[in-house]
Amino acid sequence: MKSRSLEEIEKQIDENLLTRVDKSTTNFPLIGKLPLEIRLLIFTTIILIAIVTPLVILAIPSKLEMLTENSWCVDNLYYKRQELTPNSTGLKLSSEYDNCLETMDFRSNGIVTLPGVDSHGVWCRWEFRNDSLIISRFNIDKDSKNKIKPTGTGKIIKESIYHGKYSLEIRNNMIKMQSKDLTIIGKIHRFNFPYL
Repeated sequence: MKSRSLEEIEKQIDENLLTRVDKSTTNFPLIGKLPLEIRLLIFTTIILIAIVTPLVILAIPSKLEMLTENSWCVDNLYYKRQELTPNSTGLKLSSEYDNCLETMDFRSNGIVTLPGVDSHGVWCRWEFRNDSLIISRFNIDKDSKNKIKPTGTGKIIKESIYHGKYSLEIRNNMIKMQSKDLTIIGKIHRFNFPYL
């Protein structure tokens, strides 16, 4: 009995595989008449797309991740179709490299800080429910040891233009939140360092 080399065995396996692929793909519409090499290239491409596409989709952050992992620069506020200028009073830190005067931050613990409108900044609770963003006031028990004082004056804001149910759209590093009365438009807060 003649022994075959490893190279001969591999060559035969490759030929058998190519023969099977050739036979199984000749009946495919549109590509069945193309040369075997082109059919292999097309099927390899399809398989790669089928593998890579779910991985890319899984790598895209969710709305919730985008919301909490970024600080948002508030560009515009519209309350009952009237434009308001976000202007928090009190201590503000600024830098010549910061092009954002007012921000909002959604923390993963359910607290959001929002800009004031000629007032101190506002702290509220937030949650994401049924694809809607809900912003509500703090419910604070008078006997609680951990009282939260959301404003610089120590007063708890009972009513706010921010309270409500919002539709949330985050796209191209921009955010749009819209409730019945209020629309907030902003972008991801980034510092502009001219030499970086």
